[in-house]
Amino acid sequence: LFDLNGTLINKTGRHRTIKSRPSLGMLLKLREFGFTLGIYSSATLKTCTKALKQMVEDMRANGQSKEDELGVVFRHLLYRDFCELAPGVMGKPWDTVKPLGKYVSDINKCILFDDDEHKVLEGEKFHHVLVPAWDGDEEDDMLECLVESTLRHIESSNESDVRMAAAKVSLDLVEHAESKRG
Repeated sequence: LFDLNGTLINKTGRHRTIKSRPSLGMLLKLREFGFTLGIYSSATLKTCTKALKQMVEDMRANGQSKEDELGVVFRHLLYRDFCELAPGVMGKPWDTVKPLGKYVSDINKCILFDDDEHKVLEGEKFHHVLVPAWDGDEEDDMLECLVESTLRHIESSNESDVRMAAAKVSLDLVEHAESKRG
């Protein structure tokens, strides 16, 4: 499951323009290896739908996908209604967390790729890959690293427990981000 803002997209400006992270089409490679992709966002259904449409358009425009149907890339969509309020987690009354175990049939086969650690329940932290937040930089190649690392650390989508792989992918992403900083 992938978070949207900061992970796969960047919403900027007063009109909240949606921009897809570079190499978004690389996620299709995960699907080719049998992974089921989904979205888990604290945004509203309306915002998620708008973002998904923009992402598919961007992938098609960049030659990364020829698919027209929104649900083909991401099979699952969990949005704000699937989050739990956690007032004050980050100092705001509308802060939320994303309870995976409540909505995922086999949590041991699930990874949440998110740029916010505070959105993950304490008991589910081993299912989280911390993705360095994307600020809109067009040179960003974090999704390429994410896909390569995920495939390297999970032998197949039939892996019975992905927690160790999630930790290794997180480490790879941190190391990749540090190497880019110099």
